[in-house]
Parts: sequence; C-alpha cells; structure tokens
Amino acid sequence: MALFKPRHHENGLEEMIHRQLQARGIRNGAILDAFRQIPREWFMPRGAEMDAYGDYPSQIGCGQTISQPYVVALMLEYLEISTDHRVLEIGTGSGYTTALLSALAREVHSVEVFEELLALADANLERVDRGNIHLYLGSGWEALPGNPQFDRIIAWASPPAIPPALLGMLALEGRMVLPVGKLDQTVVSIRKRKQGVETQQLDLVRFVPLIREDKVPRLIKQGRERKSE
Repeated sequence: MALFKPRHHENGLEEMIHRQLQARGIRNGAILDAFRQIPREWFMPRGAEMDAYGDYPSQIGCGQTISQPYVVALMLEYLEISTDHRVLEIGTGSGYTTALLSALAREVHSVEVFEELLALADANLERVDRGNIHLYLGSGWEALPGNPQFDRIIAWASPPAIPPALLGMLALEGRMVLPVGKLDQTVVSIRKRKQGVETQQLDLVRFVPLIREDKVPRLIKQGRERKSE
C-alpha cells in the first residue's frame, strides 16, 4: 500500500523535521518520511493549526495532549518498527501518532479511553489512507478481546507501573516502548524473550497519566490489513 502523499509541504513541516528531528539525532528514514507525509495540522484542534509544528505538546481536549514531535519520533525509533509488524497503540488521541504508525507498520490497533477523542481521531484519519487501522474504545489497562499478540506496543500515557495486560499481549521477541512513572517518568523499552523480560530505562519525559478504568476495549472501526507490496 502506498503511503499518503499530501498535495504540498508547508514550510513549517520541513523546518520541524530539520530543526527538531534531524538536528537532534533522528536518522531513521522511514520515520522521517512518515512525518513528511502526514500533515500534523490536520490533527490539531480547530484554531490551533498554527501551533502544529511547535517544539512542544499541545492540548487536544479531555485533558490530553498531542505529544511533542521530537519525543514522538524518538519513541518510534526506540520501537524499531518495520512494515511487517502488527502494532498496538495505547492513546489514540487526535489520531496523529496513529497515522504515523499506519505508515510504518502492517497493521495498527489503537485504543482510546475518551469517546470524544476517538470520534475526533476517526474523523481526522479519514483524511489519510487509514485502511490498516483498527480503533477501539477502552482502557489501556485491559487486554483486547481474545488477548491478541502484537509485535510492537507503544503508549503515549504513563502508568505508574507496566500494566500486566500489555505485557501479556506482547509477542515473544516483541518490543514495547512506553513512559512509566507518576511525577518522575522514564521511557522504558521492554523486550520479551524466552528466558524472561528485558527492560531498559531510557529518557526522562512528561506525559499525561494512563487513566485507570475497568473498561475492556471494544472495536469501533475495523480497518483492513495492509497487503504486501
């Protein structure tokens, strides 16, 4: 499936990629291409489009944020994602990171706890090729129905400890990247091996907390699996 190509590139987008990403060490070509091909302003609140390429997170409603572009790119690099991977995302938000993941992975399953945000993300994602995206309303603390296995898992909200349900859905040799902690948060990379779980602490960050609700995710929008090119 070909990646979405916008009709034009805004100066702010190229400036963001150069100054915020490449100048700070982001080198993964697929990630940089995904940033170029997904207009971030499409996922900003109405009236805030001019802030789309700022070097900071922005409010999107429900007390949630669209994360700082550099932090998103950095965590995607840590994820070591490829086009044959099946990915679980916790925190759909306005859909921006979901769109990026859909350009990088074979299949994306994204969970959002706020119905209002999920509806926003669904509408936003209609503007790009979102055929390989599956959207769920529910809590990141609960497993998806059937406890499916994922090659990669990423979260954009911070639990005080790693949710067992997420670890249970991580496939053998899979990788999970998420912030962990309350006030003091650290990006953690987790690899599931036959002999156990390997954990690496990486960067200090500040994310919104992962809201704890007993809310089993339910499928809201069914995409189609990306076919091999």
